[in-house]
Amino acid sequence: METKPSISDHQPRIIRYPAPAETYLEDHIEEILSRLPVKSLLRFRCVSKSWRALISSKRFIKAHLEHSRKDTTNFTRHVIVSTSTPPGGIRLKHCSLPPLFCGLVADSSDVDFPITNRVGSVCIRGNCNGLVCVVIDKKHIYLWNPSTRKFKEMPHADADVDSNSDDTTKAIIGFGFDESNEDYKVLAVFNVGRDETNVKIYSLRTNSWKIIDVFKDGLTLSETGTLKGSDSRGWDIVSLDVGSEVCGTVAQPSYVESDLAPWFGLFGGCLCVFYHHPKIGVDVWVLKEYGVTESWTKMAGRPEFKPLCIGPKGEILVVYGQGFLIYSPKDYRFRLIVMRNACPFLEADVRYESLVSAFLLS
Repeated sequence: METKPSISDHQPRIIRYPAPAETYLEDHIEEILSRLPVKSLLRFRCVSKSWRALISSKRFIKAHLEHSRKDTTNFTRHVIVSTSTPPGGIRLKHCSLPPLFCGLVADSSDVDFPITNRVGSVCIRGNCNGLVCVVIDKKHIYLWNPSTRKFKEMPHADADVDSNSDDTTKAIIGFGFDESNEDYKVLAVFNVGRDETNVKIYSLRTNSWKIIDVFKDGLTLSETGTLKGSDSRGWDIVSLDVGSEVCGTVAQPSYVESDLAPWFGLFGGCLCVFYHHPKIGVDVWVLKEYGVTESWTKMAGRPEFKPLCIGPKGEILVVYGQGFLIYSPKDYRFRLIVMRNACPFLEADVRYESLVSAFLLS
């Protein structure tokens, strides 16, 4: 007997589509989260397994880092300073940048420093992509992210990594990111005796040091991080490509006396050089375009004048002695900034928030 099709057999198939709002959130959730502060993201990892996996992924960490770099409001940037505390100890403080640019007084707070198994001086030796290179008691080097509190101790460099050391073997530390190999590297340049300069480079990927032969004979290390020739005719600014590990030189400004020893820093992502003139003060030069000698630009020079960063209105935050000043290039005016609970301080640096971890590569 033939069976007649029932009414239900002819009913159209119902396809459910997600609501427009749901589709929008799914497509844009990563973009929204990548613009949030690290503190919020660390809390949001508990929302679900998928959110935790997303926030911990390398792709997301890289996207969040790019937003932090491009943040013109400076809300993701912080000044981190080391202050002396009796009896002879060191304490780390930090302060968000906007209060420093907007007023005359800014509150600082203690940095939750997780490395408690070491006792001794704490020195900041550079920062990159939110990671801070910290040296404790002149020998122990750490890569530390203050935003996530994660840190990694590096193997010993077999040198006293403090330029103020009285020992025969002393080193000056540099820290940076090798974009070509996606690797964080630490450079240690140190004197062995009076006439020999050795160079070691640490790779986070391999978690090891190696000696590299990049400097010509007769160059010795100064306390400012420059290399002086044995003929004493002047100073060389030496550069090192951390990717190819090839050494080069950078021409100094043409209007600078050759016998002046420079200090180095970064300003607005550019190489910044300080020259100290006795009884006059400090000249500040910025290399606007790397490799182009004509792009050296002189900034206003003042005694103990060290620029840190540029504010949203073009004002410059500078270190003056053991405090801060805001300098306006438009009208050449300075205003004193008080960072409560952190002055006087020993050294200062500017970092921005990130989720970058020293364990992602090693």
